[in-house]
Amino acid sequence: MKAHPHFQQQLADVIADIQENGFYFAEQRKHLLRTLNELENTSAQADATHADIGLIHYYIGLISSDEYLGKEEALKRLSTAAVMQQQASFLSDMQQVKLALVLGELHRRFGHDNEAVHYLSLAADLVDDPSSDPDLRIGALQSVAYHYHEMEMYQQALSLNLAARYTCVEHFPEEWDAELPLLQNLAENTYCLGEFALTEKYLHQVVEYAVKLEDEEVEVNGLFKLGVLAFEQGETDTARDYLQQSLQAAERSGDDDLIAMAQANLEGWEARMA
Repeated sequence: MKAHPHFQQQLADVIADIQENGFYFAEQRKHLLRTLNELENTSAQADATHADIGLIHYYIGLISSDEYLGKEEALKRLSTAAVMQQQASFLSDMQQVKLALVLGELHRRFGHDNEAVHYLSLAADLVDDPSSDPDLRIGALQSVAYHYHEMEMYQQALSLNLAARYTCVEHFPEEWDAELPLLQNLAENTYCLGEFALTEKYLHQVVEYAVKLEDEEVEVNGLFKLGVLAFEQGETDTARDYLQQSLQAAERSGDDDLIAMAQANLEGWEARMA
């Protein structure tokens, strides 16, 4: 069925603006709400397509998920979009993944753990295909893993981060800036699982990649975490060596704030090791 021309143009203009310029929230939300209000109160409703209405709820939901505008409305709008998507598909692959991720995050923040896991699992399932766009797959798996980690589902988070890293290495070999955050995630996951040998391995890789990328802050933090890990394993001399290396890396950077942080870390842990 052909959509009402005026309504269709309003929606197309806002969506084009979002796609070109990203979200700037209040103004776009106002236009979408006005369009939806016209749709609900005029004969345009009969001419609007399922996709038109679903996209309005989808975009209002994404805009409203910004912390300043109200997550309750976001949950309501995106839940409506999800139901409509089940009835008849109108979202692209990327939009479907985004919808599932944001719904998962919102439910987690509201304490709805079962619903959060449902939507986060859906997001992971949507990219669980060799033909999936690798950037989309990596980003989705990394996001789901983050939320699982926050929910203390460490093993599930580890599995997804491993899958994301595998995809990264397969499609983007030697793109260390893409792999680095995944190594940091893997270090966090394994640490929380008590797999400290793996944590140490991943932290060494973090430091190695940080040096290649000349990312002094990540190098300093990676060496600091190696020091803390060594101290927790009772290896005081090794811990002190890593903390000193962390300070040296900070000093090479010339960043006063980084130097002050590394110095405070060394002094604080020296006091504990005394």
